[in-house]
Amino acid sequence: METITSRDNAKIKYACAVRDSEKQRAADGLFFAEGPKLCLELAKSCTPRTVYATAAALAKTPELATLAPAEIAPHVAEKLSGTKSNQGVFALFETPTPPADTLDTARRILMLEGVQDPAMSVRCCAARRRSGLTRSCWGRGVHRPCRPRRCAPRWGRPGGCRHCTAPTCPPHWRSCA
Repeated sequence: METITSRDNAKIKYACAVRDSEKQRAADGLFFAEGPKLCLELAKSCTPRTVYATAAALAKTPELATLAPAEIAPHVAEKLSGTKSNQGVFALFETPTPPADTLDTARRILMLEGVQDPAMSVRCCAARRRSGLTRSCWGRGVHRPCRPRRCAPRWGRPGGCRHCTAPTCPPHWRSCA
C-alpha cells in the first residue's frame, strides 16, 4: 500500500473541499467523517467512498482494514483534520437518502435515531409540528412519546399518541405520521 505524503495531493484537496464546503457536499452527495469509531459505525449504514488513515491509526484499530483505507502521512492527517491533534482516520461517505415512497408523501421529514430521553422526544415531536414538518421517522433506540402519561392531552387520545402510528418507513425505522 502506498502512503500519501503530499498535502497538495488532489484527493486530499478534494476531501478538504468536501469537509469545508456545504455546496460541495450537496453537489457530490458526500459527507466527511473523522475518527475510527465514527467511521466504523457509519460504514454499517452508509457507503464509504474513500477512507484515509495513518499507520498509527491502522495499528491501533485493525478493524479499519475492512474499509480498505489509503494510508496517509501524519502531516497530511493534520491538513485533513484542521488540527494538530487528530485521530488519524478520515472518510468520505455517500449521503443516505430516504426511500422514495416516504419522500412522495412528505415535504419535510424529521428523522431521529438514538434519542433516549423521553422529554427530548416530546420536544422533538412538538418542534416538528411547529416547524411544519409533515412526517417524523423514529429509528432504533428512540423513545417515542406514545403513552398517555408522556403526551400532553392535546397531542393524542387516551391509549396512545395519534402522531406515532403510520408504519411507512424502512423496516428499522418507525414512522410517526
